[in-house]
Amino acid sequence: MLRQLEVQVGVQFDRTCYEALIASLTEISGTRCPVTRISCKKGGLTERECEVLTLVAQGHNTPQIGRILGISKKTVEHHLTHIYNKIGVTCRTAAVVYAVQQGLV
Repeated sequence: MLRQLEVQVGVQFDRTCYEALIASLTEISGTRCPVTRISCKKGGLTERECEVLTLVAQGHNTPQIGRILGISKKTVEHHLTHIYNKIGVTCRTAAVVYAVQQGLV
């Protein structure tokens, strides 16, 4: 997973966002934190919202997510707004951190 994210630095993520993500997954001692997979329901997300969040965390942009799921760009944006509100974040990068921490990717 981290290798997959590293490849996307400069394409989907800027260096600062990538480093913040890595820092959030690394303990102070420098070892990897265990990632525990939880149900999307714990975050109050619907199955569709989980699908959208997973695709975001995989580095897909909004139009790509729409094509993959067979929904409009506007519908993807609505799902993202609901996801952000439910998990308490304000940007895509924070949503990716949440997805990784929850084991969605």
